[in-house]
Amino acid sequence: MNLKSAVEKNWSCEAQQYSENVKIELESNLPNQWISLIEKYVPRTDYKNVLDIGTGPGFFPIILSKCGYTVTGIDCTPAMLDEAKKNLQLYNVSANILHASGESLPFDDNSFDCIISRNVTWTLLDTKQSYQEWLRVLRPGGKILIFDANWNLKYHDQEVMKQYQQAAKDFRDIFGEDYSVIHNLSEEAENYRRNMPMSKVKRPQWDFNTLFDLGAKSICCETDVSDLIWGEKKQIAYRATPMFLMVAEKR
Repeated sequence: MNLKSAVEKNWSCEAQQYSENVKIELESNLPNQWISLIEKYVPRTDYKNVLDIGTGPGFFPIILSKCGYTVTGIDCTPAMLDEAKKNLQLYNVSANILHASGESLPFDDNSFDCIISRNVTWTLLDTKQSYQEWLRVLRPGGKILIFDANWNLKYHDQEVMKQYQQAAKDFRDIFGEDYSVIHNLSEEAENYRRNMPMSKVKRPQWDFNTLFDLGAKSICCETDVSDLIWGEKKQIAYRATPMFLMVAEKR
């Protein structure tokens, strides 16, 4: 199985469970914290038209639409899109949900004020080409917000693996159980994560350099926003791979 097929199979299999996790997140106070962080960089008065790449079960379309943004969400996995549409109906919000890949966007140049993604860019097979495509559909002065982490660097960096194992031990000691999202991966899922191109690079420095090379301006990064947008359990489980936020503006 090639990597593209592995990505699509993985997210198809995980769509229902991922959707349940997102609904738990939506019922917590975390959406308010997400909105506060997002509006710090793209206030709705100036960045109303948003493209969510890799929308999954629709987390960003739901929380952003409720706040007055106009959101288009795309995903390459039909099963995820089905979950997104059901969740939009459940939470009584409206957004445009489309089947498309983040590596080849079906939109005209300069179409959006903001592009946002979370936990997506590590799954891209050609991330530099994807970022170039994202900049194409972004209007001049528009911004890209990338939320991601070095999720799979542990497979290629012994020190990160040690930190990951220590975090897993601490989680068991505190809560008396394993963090299921980490420990329920199949061998096939582990293998595809290990072999993804972005698993081998150290981020967010790679993203910063790449966006700079592509001509983005005013690039900034918060290297750890985990305490702002994750609950306690997730912060402990993923302590070795904190979530970063990369923000880049189109010239």
